[in-house]
Amino acid sequence: MTGKRLIRYFFVYGSLLNEELVRHLCPEAQPYALARLENYTREWRGTLTVVPAPKEKVTGAVYQVHPACEWKLDRFEDYPRRYAKKELSVVVLNDDSGENTLRARVYVMNGGEIAKPDENYLTTCLEGARQWGISVDEFFDTMPDAWGNFGRTT
Repeated sequence: MTGKRLIRYFFVYGSLLNEELVRHLCPEAQPYALARLENYTREWRGTLTVVPAPKEKVTGAVYQVHPACEWKLDRFEDYPRRYAKKELSVVVLNDDSGENTLRARVYVMNGGEIAKPDENYLTTCLEGARQWGISVDEFFDTMPDAWGNFGRTT
């Protein structure tokens, strides 16, 4: 079996968009592509999760992760207690060859209530979004109206 077969794809959409954080947790992880998870939306439960939502989309990124490093991401995401891992199809956004789909692992929260993130978590997410060229409006647009302008100066 070749090493390439062992590589797993992970779609990230929150704090793991932040390349510095990913390098710290899993130096072997390789950024792969900008991607989109269709028929889902972000939901704030103190930290982010994705939930099914017809006709919605979540722009994020795909990393290539070796299984020997996967456990570090699992620990960071408190898998399996707080987050589950699902295999979902994502659309790879690639200027060279158009749009292709691939199966990627996605961390999805196990329950929880709608809750504001703390400023540090939000900042980490927004920095990551900017690094990948993702509009921060995608994050703010999913916040409840009752939160007003929370985090918009971040």
